[in-house]
Amino acid sequence: SLFSMSVATDEQVLRTFDEMEHRDIVHQVVFDAYGRRMATCSSDMHVCVWDREDSGMWMKTSSWKIHGGPVWRVAWAHPEFGQVLATSSNDRSVFVWEESTGMTPAKWTKKASFADSRTAVTDIKFAPNFLGLQLATANSAGIIRLYEAPDIIDLSQWSLLHELTPFYYRCSSISWSNAQGLRPLMVAGCDDADAKNQEKLAIYELNENVRKWVALPRVGMAEVRAVHDVAFSPAVSMLGHVVAVAAGDVHLYNLTVRNAPSARPAQPTSYMVQKIAVLSDGYKTWRLSWNVTGNAITLCTAQGAIRVWKSMYLDEWKLVSTTIPSERKDAKKKLATEAKAVAPLHNPSVYY
Repeated sequence: SLFSMSVATDEQVLRTFDEMEHRDIVHQVVFDAYGRRMATCSSDMHVCVWDREDSGMWMKTSSWKIHGGPVWRVAWAHPEFGQVLATSSNDRSVFVWEESTGMTPAKWTKKASFADSRTAVTDIKFAPNFLGLQLATANSAGIIRLYEAPDIIDLSQWSLLHELTPFYYRCSSISWSNAQGLRPLMVAGCDDADAKNQEKLAIYELNENVRKWVALPRVGMAEVRAVHDVAFSPAVSMLGHVVAVAAGDVHLYNLTVRNAPSARPAQPTSYMVQKIAVLSDGYKTWRLSWNVTGNAITLCTAQGAIRVWKSMYLDEWKLVSTTIPSERKDAKKKLATEAKAVAPLHNPSVYY
């Protein structure tokens, strides 16, 4: 099977997709905001869209071939902007798609294409809906570009708002913060072996007073190992942000606001950075995803196992589920399946 779906109960697989449109490696599986639609992309240059029926079964409703190379990423826009997808590929292009209403079978129309990148596009993420219809793209040259559709009725028109260079090496992943009451943040990770030890993680803050994304100091969040994935917690807090970083183990950081931005409107916000936990079981994590409440996180390891960690009490995290693909059952004995807890860290906090 190319992929399977599971819940946070050990080995309870809801469905295995053995026969599907993809004929090569599936690079990403993403759900829409309501969890009732799913999009997949693959090296076979296809994107598939699946809908969940009332019976709980998933039916493929659309499949089409795009790009001139493997499709690495697919992303859903917030549903208030309609049924909108973005796709990216190592052919250096990014496409925006919109579903036509009232058609059976469903038809997806390409509304826009971005060809600014001179290298492979490695990640794409839509901004939180309160920032408008914005799309961030990252590439293997370490450049992040932010686009905006000023008129959501006409998705053929996009403007390049900002161009950031957090690294001079491959940018592996990006993530937007969801805290609406605070200045927006964006985190970027680098997995290039040639990057220096202190240049694998970058955080930017949007300062609307100067209309720029400002790079924050990396103090307290320097990762030595390659960063394969990053993700802000969806849990909203007026005190700060929580971000997960997959760098071999998964490191959880709490960024607490130290001063009100109104005190120095032209200056970056000052944060206290504290590493609150390290989720470690001896296996390298490639991808991670939060649940909607931010109290559980699912990790995909290099060995193909899916592990779910849950927040317990006082920043203690517990491994509550391990799911191993059927073709890897023989390797199950090598994985620690017993629940293990990670105590909160008591390292000194770092201020910047």
